[in-house]
Amino acid sequence: MDLPQLSDDVEERLDLLQHVAEVLCIDDPSDFSSYSSAITQLTTDSLSAQKLLNRLQFIEHELQTHLAATRVEQRLLAKWNSALEADRGDEQGSAAMIERRKEDLVRKAKEYHEELKAVLKAMPDTPPVSVARLTEQENRNKTREQELKTKRAKIKAFKGLPPNLDLARHELRNARDELGKLTQLRERLLGRMAEGVS
Repeated sequence: MDLPQLSDDVEERLDLLQHVAEVLCIDDPSDFSSYSSAITQLTTDSLSAQKLLNRLQFIEHELQTHLAATRVEQRLLAKWNSALEADRGDEQGSAAMIERRKEDLVRKAKEYHEELKAVLKAMPDTPPVSVARLTEQENRNKTREQELKTKRAKIKAFKGLPPNLDLARHELRNARDELGKLTQLRERLLGRMAEGVS
């Protein structure tokens, strides 16, 4: 019995599925759990590789820092050696000249030391920001923004009244007492005015 002829599209998809199964080392392409396990393993391997890459970048950064410090020290040593050789070549100098050169060398050594400290200080101490840290910070920022929105909505609902309900009632009571006192004062004034007219 001849098998039915498959269309080009179906054959292409079957070839692609077979290729994926070979790449993922799946023995039974019809079993979906094999794909799921293989994809999970790939994800785990990818995360491990990313961690290793982050560690290697940090080590590279430290090595570059040490290399920069070593280059500065090498340059300082070369300058000091040339200065000392110049001093050795000039044996006819007086004691005052030798003392002056010694002071110059000490001053230059201090300058180079300060330069080295500045270079080391300019080097960043922390590794570059990772994707995981950036994601965590974004999540924290979103949570804080949501909290701020909630608090603003609560404050807006009170329309200027204090958010404490007991305090708001107390202020309302005080305002009513003041209104009562003003009403009594108005009545007394009107009564006096009526007495004065009659």
